[in-house]
Amino acid sequence: MAGLLLLLLASPPPALAEDPADDGAWDATKATQLAQELADVLEEARARAQNAPPQQTVLQQRKRDAAQGSIRRATEAGAAYAKQMRDGADRALSERYFRAVVDEVRSLRATADDVIPAADVQPLLNRMDEIMEELRQMYRAA
Repeated sequence: MAGLLLLLLASPPPALAEDPADDGAWDATKATQLAQELADVLEEARARAQNAPPQQTVLQQRKRDAAQGSIRRATEAGAAYAKQMRDGADRALSERYFRAVVDEVRSLRATADDVIPAADVQPLLNRMDEIMEELRQMYRAA
């Protein structure tokens, strides 16, 4: 009986025995590259939004200003995420920053058409979607 108790105490519980990050799905180098690419795409969206012409009515101008604020917040979140990845953040820490980017990009997508003409923004939104899907897969699999 004492031998069984000693065996149970010596072995870690099954949930702690395996580190889920060790399954090969998390690639910090690739995640860092994707995070930087996402930050660059968001910065390009911000630059295009800055060049958008003023609107004709006050209501349109308010929508434009709100959309530019959304783009600015998404750009800042993307830059913070890329910085964390460059600084060597692990999967658990970087995931919080990634979730912040996801939230801000969701807001950006809802308002981007109010600032940037669809022809200009659609390729950027498509590339953002591709990058974010790759990152989502990495976080899910890890």
